[in-house]
Amino acid sequence: MKRAGRISSAGFSLIEVTIAFGIISFALVVLLALLPVGLSSSREASAEEAATELLAAASADLRNAPPDASETPFFRLPSNPQGEATEYFSAGGAKTATVSDARFRLTIASRTNANPGLQVLHVTVSWPPQVTPPTGRVETLVMRAEPLRL
Repeated sequence: MKRAGRISSAGFSLIEVTIAFGIISFALVVLLALLPVGLSSSREASAEEAATELLAAASADLRNAPPDASETPFFRLPSNPQGEATEYFSAGGAKTATVSDARFRLTIASRTNANPGLQVLHVTVSWPPQVTPPTGRVETLVMRAEPLRL
């Protein structure tokens, strides 16, 4: 028998379900709005990591070049640039001939200093290579000392 005046509480009311859907919808909209920002940050971090690896490899290549060599042994970079030299690299770190195939631009600039036995090179890796000024870049100084001659 049914008792008059008693309301059954065996489920959720329509208002409770509507409020729950509203909260879930708001949370999903916020998460979907943050997705492009996260993807962009991830892409930039990946490009910066690849550029840093290229910079470290190019710096090591410049340091290991013999003093009288015109090119470095691994990347074939100009080891004694007069002024500034620019090379282009793909995403995998291979040297490319054209800017359209490149993902990074590597620039080597010679810096003057007071010590004639010390060569200072300013090495910059920037991306994308077609844009001036670039959206991202990493840079370092490479110092090479002339061997002592006795």
